[in-house]
Amino acid sequence: MTYGSNMVLLVLQIILQHQHSLVGRDKDLDIKKLMAEPVIDAEVLTKCQNHTMIKMYAPELAKITLRNLRFLVEEWFASVPELRREDVTLVTLANHYYALRISEIEDDLPKIRNETKAIINTYTQT
Repeated sequence: MTYGSNMVLLVLQIILQHQHSLVGRDKDLDIKKLMAEPVIDAEVLTKCQNHTMIKMYAPELAKITLRNLRFLVEEWFASVPELRREDVTLVTLANHYYALRISEIEDDLPKIRNETKAIINTYTQT
């Protein structure tokens, strides 16, 4: 299943916060290793399943199993074309999806401007 960059970024944010939480609880954990090989457990799954934005914009993602969530994240890690899998971290993955999101927004801006102008013209002509 393919998700929009906004949903991928939200899931990555949940995972990133969880990694920081784990390191806060256990000082023996290596944050650099967790960035490259994040722990995706029941806590991450629950946060994803209960997140309002995920429920609203990707309801099928809110029903995902832990196994499928892990598989999906691994697919995202492998999907960055300019990097080898072993070079991808949560941060580089998020940067990749931020770039995609910015590109999507830039593509939508002319349409939004035209719609805004049409709305303003409708109100100024009456």
